[in-house]
Amino acid sequence: MHPRGALFLFLNYAAVALISLRGPQLSSGSTELVVRGFGSNLDTPASLVSRRPAGNSQNNNQNQQGKSCKCAKCKENKVRHRKKCRICVPCPKNTKSDPTHRTCIPETDDGKKPKEKGKKYEEEKKKRKKEFKERKFDKYKEKWEKAKEKFKEMKEREEREQREKEEREKHEKEKKERKSKRAGWCWAILAEGGAWAAADYEGVSEDDINGLTELWPDGVPEPAEAAVPEWNLRHYQIPNTMVPDMDVAGFGAIIKALGKLFQAAKPAVSEAFQNLKNMKPSKPTQRAVEGAKKSNFVKKVLKDKRFQDCISATAGAAALVIGGEKIAEITQKSVKFETFDGEARWGWEFDMAIKKEDIAAAPKGENDGKQIHFYYGVNEDDHKKTNGFASHYYTHDDYGLHTDRLPYQRCKNIKDWGNGYPDNKITALGVDNGCCAFYDGENCKKDTFLFAMTNREDGELTGKENDAISSLWCTFDKLCNGKP
Repeated sequence: MHPRGALFLFLNYAAVALISLRGPQLSSGSTELVVRGFGSNLDTPASLVSRRPAGNSQNNNQNQQGKSCKCAKCKENKVRHRKKCRICVPCPKNTKSDPTHRTCIPETDDGKKPKEKGKKYEEEKKKRKKEFKERKFDKYKEKWEKAKEKFKEMKEREEREQREKEEREKHEKEKKERKSKRAGWCWAILAEGGAWAAADYEGVSEDDINGLTELWPDGVPEPAEAAVPEWNLRHYQIPNTMVPDMDVAGFGAIIKALGKLFQAAKPAVSEAFQNLKNMKPSKPTQRAVEGAKKSNFVKKVLKDKRFQDCISATAGAAALVIGGEKIAEITQKSVKFETFDGEARWGWEFDMAIKKEDIAAAPKGENDGKQIHFYYGVNEDDHKKTNGFASHYYTHDDYGLHTDRLPYQRCKNIKDWGNGYPDNKITALGVDNGCCAFYDGENCKKDTFLFAMTNREDGELTGKENDAISSLWCTFDKLCNGKP
């Protein structure tokens, strides 16, 4: 076929196909639509009801197309701004961008919010509770414990201070009573011993003496105890000395003056005077104390050296401590003074170096109350003589300083008696109401034992026993059991 003929046939076929494929034709402003099917030359009419869109469809389409072109394409965890789509903004904490980057969703596996709405609230509540407990309660507990400890310390301090105050008050009360008892006792024994003349008592009242017990001389130390322990006090007659220039009548005047002072025939029958001697002074009134301060006699007594020595004699103590604080230092003091009773001079000795355990007293109530009696002489039968050549010693069940004390169950060296003269010179001796063991040597050593004697006497020792005794040991036991 000729090429021109082929081209003509192609163009003719294309034109027919174009006409067959053309859609429904609608004339401008018409509501009639002509529809022709594919492969058919017939036209089918159809009616349409026109509906105008709310706005200008042409303009809306143009606006949407414009906006779509201007919105940003966000990436990562960012989304378009809800008003300005050209801007990308990051999602808040605990959220993430959805796949379209248009909104933020919860940061969960499925991107949805938890189904339990109260779960987050409860977790937050627990968290805040825990934080509060750690931040507030624990600190409060710590502060409370500190406050309790501080309160405890305060109470302990208050109790300690109160206890110390009570101890001080008790000490002051005891000190006052101690001084009062000692002052009354010292005045009584000195007055009864004739320390002051009868004329000194003129105008003196019992109240003045009671007031005296509340006073104390300046500069005189206080005693550590009210009573002078009996093992520290020695009262003895002083022999072979000149007596003071005072006759018996003068001493009688003193006794009479004291009796008048206490409204009694003599001090011995006055209860008030005996109370002073027994360390039971009456509590004076304030008026009595003030009167005593003005009394010339009381002033004289307070200045008397014998009175000052008597009230200050003390066994002593290392220190007086209250509440850990040393408040007083008391030094041991031993004294001596003399009195005259109208017939003889008497010595008063307070030897505070002697301890109770130094006194070997016999047990009370044993041996039917009988004392062991030991007597000796340096010549034959001297122990029977009454002219002063015999020496007699006895056991005592008290702790007084007896010059004739025979120690009970304790060794006694003979040289301690008679300035040592009878040591190794005893020839005659006797023992009553007990048993004594004798030794040829000091300190009653076993290897120096000579013999024992029970309730018998020997007017003349013989052999190695004569002029050999240097020490002895005595007991109530008739066989001298327990001897060294």
